[in-house]
Amino acid sequence: MNHQLRRYAETGGRGLRFGMLVAAQVMAPVVMVAVIGVADAAMLDRDAERTRQEVESESAIEGRVRVSAGDLSAVAGLFRTGGVQWREFRDFVRSVVQDRSSLRSLAWLPRVAAAERLSYEQRNGEVAYRSFAVRERDAAGRTHDAGARAEYFPVQFFDSVDGDPDPLGLDLAANAQARAAMARAHETGQAQPAFAVDLGAPAGGSRLFVFLPVYREGSHDVLGFVMAVVLAPELRTLATRK
Repeated sequence: MNHQLRRYAETGGRGLRFGMLVAAQVMAPVVMVAVIGVADAAMLDRDAERTRQEVESESAIEGRVRVSAGDLSAVAGLFRTGGVQWREFRDFVRSVVQDRSSLRSLAWLPRVAAAERLSYEQRNGEVAYRSFAVRERDAAGRTHDAGARAEYFPVQFFDSVDGDPDPLGLDLAANAQARAAMARAHETGQAQPAFAVDLGAPAGGSRLFVFLPVYREGSHDVLGFVMAVVLAPELRTLATRK
């Protein structure tokens, strides 16, 4: 009797071990599928969160462009009749900027044809009481006289609440992003943003540059552009997502 019990126990034990092994082999894929499912769900959640943040950031930037467009429209009114002096521009700009914590700088960029460049430089040199030249910045950040091209959009007036260096004479049409934004603005008549414009100020990844065209009265002929420099922290969020 004892011998039979021992044999049954041994046989049953081996059967139990075999059953557990089979169960483990059967369940392993199920467990793996469950783990992968959890990982995929977590990844989808992260992707959804990134998408939500990107949408919110892009929406916030669009809002900043709209607000800037209103401020730029007010400044643009100064230049439709011509004859604006530096002090008039500065005083008007500061009355606008003081109510906008995100608005850091405003500038006027007149359209200067190649044939008018020399006389434009001489005239503004006399007004500014200093050497004046239409300039550009190269890929290394060095400033030099602008190369020959059909037209220029140099900074003639500039005022910054941050005390940024005055980029007087800097032709922003030499910058690919600024040039594209100005082309879109000219075509649509609406404010257009650019994201990487070097004005010679300390580098910052949260500055948005917004351009609005100023047309000659009764035509689509552009006299120049007013430009706003706006703080947009959302740009950092988008940069980290790329």
